[in-house]
Amino acid sequence: MVERYDTADFEGTRALVRFEAKCPLHTSLSDADAYAALRDENPRWMKAFMELTEVLGVRPGMDRKASDAWYAEHMDELYEARYSPARELEVTVKAVLSGPERTRVATALTTRLGKVRLV
Repeated sequence: MVERYDTADFEGTRALVRFEAKCPLHTSLSDADAYAALRDENPRWMKAFMELTEVLGVRPGMDRKASDAWYAEHMDELYEARYSPARELEVTVKAVLSGPERTRVATALTTRLGKVRLV
């Protein structure tokens, strides 16, 4: 996907220029509908990561800023998020969580993001 980004205003505005390619889940959608779906889905994916790091807390021996930077660098080691064919966000937690931590993550994701499947 190629976007045009206008930074003239503080928030910036984005518009679809063209798709280079679409994944199998979006091929049946028009370009406009696929773009709208991606603009909705991508922020949910990142919020899932933010919820997970909140539950895991600040890394031992680090302040919040250093801990957040560590999580960002090791994101792929901690979790994986994808959308099912039914467009349900599926989160696989790779980090070792205790039972109560897993429950807190599942509750936080469902509360904040709606229907989420924790794998």
